[in-house]
Amino acid sequence: MSKSRILITIGVVISLIISSITFLVMANEERIKLFALERVSDKLRVELSVEEIEISVWSEFPKVRVNLNNIALGGATNLTVNPVDTILTAARLGVALSLWDVLFSDPIVEAFILEDAQINLRQAGNGDWNTSILKIQDSNDPELNTDVKVKFFRLKDVSITAHSNDNETYSVEINQADIRGDNYDISFANGKVIGGEITEDLLPLSGEFTGEFQLGEESAVSLSIRNADINGISLNGKLDYSQDFFAEIQIEELRVNKLESIVKEEVLERYLSGIMYDGKASLSIKVDGGNILVNWMLPESGLALSPKITGFSMVKKGRLSAEGSYEYFTNTHISSISINSFQIDSKGIQINGEANCINTSTANWRVTTQSTLDAGAPYSSWIPALHSTEYSYLPKEGVLDISSELSITPYGKVDEFLCTIESEKLSGALNAVPYSIGNLRTHFNNKKLQIKTLGYKWGGNVGEVNAELLGVENWFDGGAIEGYINLDAEHIDVASILSWWGNKTIAEDSTASPAFLPSGSNLSLKIESKNLTWDALECESLLTRANVTASKLKIINLTAKTLEGLVRVEGSFRPSVEGWALNLSGSVDGISLPKLFNCYDNFGQNTLRAQHIGGSLSIAGTSKMGWGKDGVWSSESLNANLNVGISHGSLENFEIFDDVADYLKEHRLIAPLVDPNDLRERLKSIQLDNLESPVYISLSSTTIPKINIHSSAMDVSIEGVHSFSGKIDYTLGFSLRDLRKSREVEFGNIEDDGLGNMFFLAMDGTLNEPVYSYDRSAHRSHRKKAFMNEAEKIKEAIKNVGDSEETQKKKKGKKSNNLNDIDDDDF
Repeated sequence: MSKSRILITIGVVISLIISSITFLVMANEERIKLFALERVSDKLRVELSVEEIEISVWSEFPKVRVNLNNIALGGATNLTVNPVDTILTAARLGVALSLWDVLFSDPIVEAFILEDAQINLRQAGNGDWNTSILKIQDSNDPELNTDVKVKFFRLKDVSITAHSNDNETYSVEINQADIRGDNYDISFANGKVIGGEITEDLLPLSGEFTGEFQLGEESAVSLSIRNADINGISLNGKLDYSQDFFAEIQIEELRVNKLESIVKEEVLERYLSGIMYDGKASLSIKVDGGNILVNWMLPESGLALSPKITGFSMVKKGRLSAEGSYEYFTNTHISSISINSFQIDSKGIQINGEANCINTSTANWRVTTQSTLDAGAPYSSWIPALHSTEYSYLPKEGVLDISSELSITPYGKVDEFLCTIESEKLSGALNAVPYSIGNLRTHFNNKKLQIKTLGYKWGGNVGEVNAELLGVENWFDGGAIEGYINLDAEHIDVASILSWWGNKTIAEDSTASPAFLPSGSNLSLKIESKNLTWDALECESLLTRANVTASKLKIINLTAKTLEGLVRVEGSFRPSVEGWALNLSGSVDGISLPKLFNCYDNFGQNTLRAQHIGGSLSIAGTSKMGWGKDGVWSSESLNANLNVGISHGSLENFEIFDDVADYLKEHRLIAPLVDPNDLRERLKSIQLDNLESPVYISLSSTTIPKINIHSSAMDVSIEGVHSFSGKIDYTLGFSLRDLRKSREVEFGNIEDDGLGNMFFLAMDGTLNEPVYSYDRSAHRSHRKKAFMNEAEKIKEAIKNVGDSEETQKKKKGKKSNNLNDIDDDDF
């Protein structure tokens, strides 16, 4: 037999078999339809409505499928049956029967296939669902299940909607679900919850999964989930339902970008915008009676933060690890978050900590951190928007250990803050001069900043600071600062401080008045130093107490020992529209004149030097001076009213006296009376009587009113002006009797009759190059005043004629003045 004939024969046989089977089934069509409808109805506690019944012999071969078309099923609870409440509508419910049993025995139901269906579940007020639609098998009726042995269920294009009694709606579309025995395989789409506070931020869920299920007593169901792929996310878990719903889901590897498939874009933008984490998170999700518990863990992986979050100009990278939990309670609608631990490592900074919030709607966040900052790393790694000038001040070596506790309100405001900063050593440079900070111990909270210890070394400045500053919670809003700062120094170098001040960049509004502190501030300042230097000036035992407010630094008292004397000062330093103003009052007692001139290099001149002068200087009075906003001192702003005294003064080998003697020798009127050699000899060493004189400083000039100087060699009067530029305009007055070699001449003693036996010498030019000349105007003024004084004496003598001797003595004593007690009329 040929091959083609064999194939034809086989085809004919198969056709005969198919035709025979179809004929036999259709011959029993009505019996089979009735059997399928009765078996479905007998299992239900609710009414079943069917529009049409048809048989398909080959769609589920080797089973015969009976399709119940356009069906409707009434709903029920455990207590009531309500046929009106439709739980299910479907285009088809297929009932699959064994073909062998249909042909040769009694039919047995082996499978159900539900297609194009809508299932509506609803929860009653007592918590029961309308799912109790199946009859409970009676132990006395063992035949109830003998012809229903379903081992396979299939759902295709089935939409399920469930309405809970707390106004939440759950919906899902089953694309296809196959259930064989205890195993199932499901694919679904558009799974979502409407009205849920947590799930409203989720996108519809789609995916597929497999597993096993078990049916327990009282409609209890237990499902295991394996190899699930939900919106591209792999997971495993289990679901249990009896009286309450319980679910447990494990997600082992979840990348941040996968969240885009399940969480709405605006939610991710709100919480994760600018955060890039390249690790794979692990999650454990438990749902128990509507309460949700999520345990999560982020293994150590790369972290990148965008400038939007950090404020830096570039993306900042590091490492992140964390773990924690999230809880949601259905009854109270309370969400709580706990971050059990987290660690962030980036260039120059490491942060370890934990955080929790027991109610994200009303309670504060509690955050605790332990941080380490490496000053050797670039500050741009962890401090945004840092100005180059500020950067130059910060330490470049060392480690800072920071412990902090924060309480943050639901609105993002810091409610409580506690921070401890410690460091054994930090080093850097200020004004290009190296500095070091050691033994730093600082406590900081939202009420108070406390510096317990801060040792420093910089540019010859060595000491320790402790401070307590109040009102921290208001600082960021420009609030007042109160408290105290104490500086206990071994040494203070003023020159290095002024150099920094002169070189620092000042960026201020030129139209606004500068201020020390915010309005309402009140800060006490105490500075104590064993030594202080200002260029060549050295001081000991410096003690300063001051008070700083927004607009004034008040120097309560300042005392220091220097140049064998004692300085006492008080005053104020104020900001102004022009810059800064300093007002001082006080005294300087017992300053060594030679050391003073040595200290200041003879004040920039060579005429009167330290080796010429002896004695001690005392000054008392007031002064005012000012600086511009750029820190430059204005000489024209200096105004001073001083009372200057010299004790035990002396002049030794003062060369200018030689110039005076030479000038007098050449003067045609005075030369016959002067012996230059004798005058020089007498002026080599002069002892001065104690003297006092007012001195006035204004408009960059120093003015000395007329003063009489009494010495071992002669008496001299002096007055004049000395400008800051070095120009001088002095008048020196000499008594003629002091210019002679001897007081005796051939006519007897030369008596000073007060009528003009004085010679006045003008000294102009500069102190280094003085120019001498006869001061005729001074001579005339002196003679005029002398005549007036003599006239007054004559009048007084005439007036006193007839007075007793005792009365005249009293009047005479009353008019006489001590040389150290000079009135204006004496000049």
